[in-house]
Amino acid sequence: MNDDRLDWTSWTGWFGRGSFAFAAAAVVVGWAAFLLGLAALGPYVSLLTTDPNILRLFDEIRQFCLGYNPDTGRYRSDYLTMMVVQPVILLAVIGFVWGREAREGAKSFLESVRRRWMSWAALGLVILVTVTAVAVRLRSGPGSDGLPPRGPNAAPASQSG
Repeated sequence: MNDDRLDWTSWTGWFGRGSFAFAAAAVVVGWAAFLLGLAALGPYVSLLTTDPNILRLFDEIRQFCLGYNPDTGRYRSDYLTMMVVQPVILLAVIGFVWGREAREGAKSFLESVRRRWMSWAALGLVILVTVTAVAVRLRSGPGSDGLPPRGPNAAPASQSG
């Protein structure tokens, strides 16, 4: 007999494993850290770049996610409260529903990290060097390396006649 129904056992089984619970908790913590970083970096973003498009995008993200008011330079307290309370609530739900599985997932993740710590350290170093190079390049702008600007927006060379 041909049964065309979906087999949900593999899908629901994934939710019962520690990898899901740990991944969900990591996403919640990562998102909260990202928003806190946006809030903390706010006054200093102009040190990284002078590009008005990037500065405007950064302000729009802060306005939408954190209730930032560019006129006053302040954040809305209800947005900041939710930024702190929401991850705590989500982590409590994950802990309540998948507590044992989350601990098992975290334990297996930490064991695998300990086995591969050199790979993680190398990856972290590559990311750090890349982010630093991009930040320095964005801060310096075109033509600051002593060479004339290149590309389609470069000024034409002066002609002496």
